[in-house]
Amino acid sequence: MVGDSLPYGFSSTYLIDSTSLNIYIQVMGMPRDYDRAVGVELIDSLTTGEENIHYFLGKEAIVKAGEVETSLPLTLYRNRDPEASFKRVSIGFRLKANEDFDLVPGMGGSAPYRVILQLQQVAYAAGFQGRLLESLPQCCY
Repeated sequence: MVGDSLPYGFSSTYLIDSTSLNIYIQVMGMPRDYDRAVGVELIDSLTTGEENIHYFLGKEAIVKAGEVETSLPLTLYRNRDPEASFKRVSIGFRLKANEDFDLVPGMGGSAPYRVILQLQQVAYAAGFQGRLLESLPQCCY
């Protein structure tokens, strides 16, 4: 059973080779006066993508002192896989108990999460990409 899924596709952002998503995490309890790590682990049975080819997921997120929320950065890559045209890959992960946090059964902390990435290579007509980029200010790509 998957706790939550997030579909993502690059189809409307054809000039972007990668993007970063921040996965929001809020912890239960009171803030502490020191930083705390939230552990994360990949779930092999839910992951079809290759790390550093399709994605990069940090192994932990840090809840700063005095705070009860953080985000886990997930970077998705578009063009690092030459076989990726119209390929769908998934990244499955879950939070992991550690010395800073326990997981509360039934509260969703141990439920797997999955990001489904739709890779789509854009085919340009001969010479089109160069002319398009030359007409745009550099800030736009």
